[in-house]
Amino acid sequence: KLGGKHMTLHFDGKIDSVPASLASFGLTLSANGMDLVYDYDVKANGTGVAALLDAVGKSGLRLRDIETRENSLEEIFVKLVSERT
Repeated sequence: KLGGKHMTLHFDGKIDSVPASLASFGLTLSANGMDLVYDYDVKANGTGVAALLDAVGKSGLRLRDIETRENSLEEIFVKLVSERT
């Protein structure tokens, strides 16, 4: 999706599962258990990023770093093709 971004939240320690207080954000736990990934649309009327960061702060998790990246053209193409089939 054009305008789509991925925000990866890197934590100091391993997380066994997405905390219940963060479940409404649709986060994905990384394979290494130390990162949570949030997908959002920068063109949307409210990305939820501020609310997510506030919720992370209240969760007690120790945030180490934040990384964002835009969807690549390849990711957009694969998504479009898979939606048509």
